[in-house]
Formats: sequence, C-alpha cells, structure tokens
Amino acid sequence: MDVISVIIPVYNVEQYLHRCLDSLIAQTYGNIELIIINDGSTDGSGRICDEYAVKDSRIRVIHQSNNGLSAALNTGLKKATGNYIGFVDSDDWIESDMYEVLYTAITSKSVPISIAGFYITSDTESVPMINAKTIPGGVISTKDILLYPLKRDDYRGFCGYVWNKLYSAEII
Repeated sequence: MDVISVIIPVYNVEQYLHRCLDSLIAQTYGNIELIIINDGSTDGSGRICDEYAVKDSRIRVIHQSNNGLSAALNTGLKKATGNYIGFVDSDDWIESDMYEVLYTAITSKSVPISIAGFYITSDTESVPMINAKTIPGGVISTKDILLYPLKRDDYRGFCGYVWNKLYSAEII
C-alpha cells in the first residue's frame, strides 16, 4: 500500500484539535503518516499534539517557532515520506473514509490530484458546497483547470484550498 502523508499545521487551536486528530486516526486507509507541525502555539495545542503522538505511532510532531502557515506547511512537506500528500487544517475534521476515497480516485483514474467535497459548518447548520457543473467521468480536463479562474462558480471545490485534495508527491 502506498503511504499517504497528511500534514496538519497547528497554531492555538486547543478547542478544536481533539476532534481533528480523532478524525485523522480513525481513517479507514491504514498506511497513513500524520505530520503535525506545532507552529509556536501558546495555548495547550502543543501538549495535545504530543499526547496523540504517544497514543499513535503514525503521528510525528514537530515543534517550531511561530513562522506562519506557509512555513509550517513547508516544514511538513520536507518531513513527508508518502507517495501522496494531504493537508488538514487543525480546526477542521474529516470523514473517516476521506483518504481511502481520495486514494481510490487518484489511483483508479491515474490523475495527479483528487478532490473531495466539503461542508461549511456552523453551530446551527451544515451546508454542502456543490459544484454547479458536473465533471464528466469524474475527471476535469487540463483546459478546464487552466480556465478555472473564469469558472470559479462552476467548480467550487477547486478553490484555493489545499485541504480537500490528495496530491501525488511527484507534483509537489
């Protein structure tokens, strides 16, 4: 089985972190490494990360001075050993089969990126973000990707987010 490296940047998200990490360790895709970058948190986030690393050998925690999101992601990328790379924001959570579904899509279609749908959730509701247009055969063409800035409302899942995708490590 290919290794999927999931990079989780953490900064002062103590109240959300348990749910995020619980959703990651519950993944149905088993060959996963979780790389948590604690980017200088001043709350209890660093301690929570270390507790999870003791509980699950797939978790590696890197503590660094606060350098911002991009630096945390780049630190994670340098440490990743997987054939595929995913990202999860530490104040989010994911479905238990997310990486299994994304891995199946990326390998069965022989594409460099697979993309998941998502919900925007508040205390009172959860709203699915749905593409306005159907992607024929489940694969979007290079032409449409290049034209994406002009078709943003058609393919909402392609927004500038990194966290709803699985990437072949070769393209990163």
